[in-house]
Amino acid sequence: MKQQPKASLALTALIVGCLMLVALVVVTPTVGVQKEERPKQPIVVKSQNDFDTTYNRLKEALQKDGLMVVAEANQKQMLALVGVEYRNSVTILFARPEMGAKILPMVPECACDMPLRIAIVEKEDGVYVVYYQPSYSFGHYGNEKLTMMMRKMADPMFEKWVKTATSKE
Repeated sequence: MKQQPKASLALTALIVGCLMLVALVVVTPTVGVQKEERPKQPIVVKSQNDFDTTYNRLKEALQKDGLMVVAEANQKQMLALVGVEYRNSVTILFARPEMGAKILPMVPECACDMPLRIAIVEKEDGVYVVYYQPSYSFGHYGNEKLTMMMRKMADPMFEKWVKTATSKE
């Protein structure tokens, strides 16, 4: 049997070591590292108030923080047009032009998710506020700066508005 030169053995050992290191780096992030817990989307919050109170308090909270209510989609009215009787259900679409001025130049495709929206729906067992966190809605564009901006600024604002609308006075 022919012996390999020491340089060849050293090179083989180096290659095997590098491959093991690469395997370790690839596997390690998924082992023992806690993944950030994100709430299931959409977020659904049961209101302690009736539909009208929840609706009015949400609109007031948005306007108090300088947002423009751009439109409302009243699902109950829309379904009545085709003869379907339905519970109260309204989606409020709102925006702050200053935020749009920051977001759209970063990722113009975000126009698809603007204006922002929150729905108020009445079910058999009560009234619910339903929304997607902005960091979730805008996260799929792959712009980490935008996602972090939404997580730090917009997500907490949504939580505040929903809490205002759904909590007892």
